[in-house]
Amino acid sequence: MNLPNFGLDSELTGEPLEQILSLLTQRCGTDFSTYKSPTLLRRIQHRQNLLNVPDHKAYLAWIRRRPQELDALFQTLLIGVTSFFRDSDVFAWIESWLQERVLSKDPAEPLRIWVPGCSTGEEAYTFAILLHRLRQSHRLSLPIQIFATDLDERALARARSGRYPESALKNLAPNLLESYFDRQQDDYQLLKSVRSLVTFSKHDLTVHPPFIHLDLISCRNLLIYFGSTVQLTLFPIFHFALRPNGLLLLGKSESVNAEQGLFEPLHSKFKVFRPHKLKQSAPRHFSRIPLPQAPGPPPIAPHPMDQTVYHMLAEIYEHPHVLVNEDFELLQVSGDVSAYLSLPQGKISRQLLALCRLELKLELKSLLLQAQYEMRCVSGLVQQLASPSGISHWVRLRVHPGLGLEPGQNQSLVVFEAQTPPAPPLQSEQPLNQALQRIAELEHERATYESRMKAHLAQLDVAQAQQEALNEELSAANQELHVSNEALASSNETLQATNQEMRVAYQELHATHASLEQKEQILLSTHTSLRALLDNTSLGFILLDQNLIVLKCNQQALSLHHTLCQRPLAEGLALDICLSKDLHDGLWPQLQQAMQTGLNQTFQYQQICDQKPACLHYDLLPVLAPELDQDTKALGIAISCQHISLADH
Repeated sequence: MNLPNFGLDSELTGEPLEQILSLLTQRCGTDFSTYKSPTLLRRIQHRQNLLNVPDHKAYLAWIRRRPQELDALFQTLLIGVTSFFRDSDVFAWIESWLQERVLSKDPAEPLRIWVPGCSTGEEAYTFAILLHRLRQSHRLSLPIQIFATDLDERALARARSGRYPESALKNLAPNLLESYFDRQQDDYQLLKSVRSLVTFSKHDLTVHPPFIHLDLISCRNLLIYFGSTVQLTLFPIFHFALRPNGLLLLGKSESVNAEQGLFEPLHSKFKVFRPHKLKQSAPRHFSRIPLPQAPGPPPIAPHPMDQTVYHMLAEIYEHPHVLVNEDFELLQVSGDVSAYLSLPQGKISRQLLALCRLELKLELKSLLLQAQYEMRCVSGLVQQLASPSGISHWVRLRVHPGLGLEPGQNQSLVVFEAQTPPAPPLQSEQPLNQALQRIAELEHERATYESRMKAHLAQLDVAQAQQEALNEELSAANQELHVSNEALASSNETLQATNQEMRVAYQELHATHASLEQKEQILLSTHTSLRALLDNTSLGFILLDQNLIVLKCNQQALSLHHTLCQRPLAEGLALDICLSKDLHDGLWPQLQQAMQTGLNQTFQYQQICDQKPACLHYDLLPVLAPELDQDTKALGIAISCQHISLADH
């Protein structure tokens, strides 16, 4: 589809964001600049939060160091939320429509459906299941072609396999699950006879040409991610792709643009629309890459008709005349028309019928309409007009339509032909009294009807003026309502998009929470096991940090130091205050050396305990980080101590 150069939204014109989207387009081949900016900003911010990146500039630097991040961002921007028989009441209505369509269709003509933005294929397969069931129930051999397209190749690969977990089939009736799916270990796979009805392909709705001769387009919850400019460009594409009696199915918060006049609602609640029967030409281009122009002569611009025709007619009719457009508005005046036209009090109008004399208005309007309808020169009867001075004169109206002095306009020349007074009738020596009486009666009837007609015409003019004023008020109110409706639709689309993102985020959060709970249980179990192991051994264990503060110790270490050193040993205390002076003087240098060198050390401390010689044996094991060099200072020291009775030994 040949879209105009939309550029970036005003919220996306920061240089880092432009570069991020440009790099994304280069790597993935999809231009996201036509997407709604709030959605793009939220998804980019989501990636920044996951990576703990403070702003767009830092995120751009991250992408330049790790280009594979663009693949992750691409997947994040493609919000794939779909399911089987989503909105069951909609599909119940669609199933009844498909049944009528299948039964009325030529058996040799395929039924064609397009599902753009199909994600993992659940909605496309829903149509396939419905049509497979209808074809079997009515024993038909009608060809079925369902085209499902998306940008995400990973989602398309999963869709082609037709394998889904049990959680994805929760909306399916048990009989459909049993009839159309085979159990494959932990998943379910759709039958091949149904999978073969659907063709999956990668397709960019804003770039690639559409499928054509379609009976149905199901584009649900996809337009909410596009800006209004792209939406207005897509509706003519859908209109061109559909057959005259096809259907367009949209999401709950989506609607067509009424001003384009391409679709009319068939079911407003379910967002089902049918195309108007307009002559729609094919879109010219489906690529943003400009095509080279072939050399050739410059196009011939249409130019207005030469003034010769107008002057020729003016010369033929050396009478006062006016030129009017198709709405009977004055364009040019030639000659003295004061005897036929008058300027009323107040605001001046260009309408010829509003300026002409009342005696001529009825016939002039009839002649103008007749000339426009028949596109030929027409003339009226000779009429008598009375001047303010009381002198009568005679005139005939003539109208020449279709002059076209301006391109695309239908202009008419109205000529006021002055006529000589008719000769008086010859007086008969034997007047026919009866005939004269009948003529007088007819003249009276004509005058009466003419008077009534003029009165009706005046009433019609008043009603027309009132109707025009009312139409203007209704048009203004309708425009305000349309603006409010567009704002509400935009807010609804944004809310729907946010809701979709929240649903995806909730699913991710729920999975993360479950994983963390599992890890917490494992850590708790491991901690309990280690504590039981350390508290039930004859060796004392002490763990020190870099500052030789006691982090952990077991029960045996507490007992040994209380018995031999007469000092308390507790977690959080510095080890040097827990040792006797003799033990401190001997053990402390060994601890310092182990901390500096990272090498294991041993130390034995002898003393008299209960009038018996006793010995404390210490093994000092430095704690090193696996990725650090051996010369780096240790992170802490693990000490194992054992009481050895020299007398027993």
